Amino acid sequence: MIAKLILAAIALAVGVGGIWLLFIGVAGLVSMLEPKWRDRILPWVFAGPALALLAVFLVYPAAGTILRSFQDEKGQLTLANFAVMAVRQPPSWIVYAPLPPLFLMLLTGLYMFVLPYVTWRGRLPADFNREDANSR
Repeated sequence: MIAKLILAAIALAVGVGGIWLLFIGVAGLVSMLEPKWRDRILPWVFAGPALALLAVFLVYPAAGTILRSFQDEKGQLTLANFAVMAVRQPPSWIVYAPLPPLFLMLLTGLYMFVLPYVTWRGRLPADFNREDANSR
């Protein structure tokens, strides 16, 4: 157990350190460019790895799942999977299981939408910031 924790700590340190060195190195290279090109490329230096990870771990599996849903056991394209699902009555837990997370997301989204507009200790957040700026 301790060996696994040590290995995880080493992997975390090497991963974070490696990404940190990558960002520092590439940002240094980009800073040598003309300001016009530097300003265009520098945001992609930081957003690029995140977009690549999203593509590899989110988009690629989703596309593979959609493609496999149209294939049979032999790998041939077919709509038979959807025909079987349309004929059979799904179990009730498949119908009702997604509802609690959906309601939780709806309530969380509404809360986050309304939060900036509610009063905070009797004052709106915009008024609070103006008073702090005037007192300095």
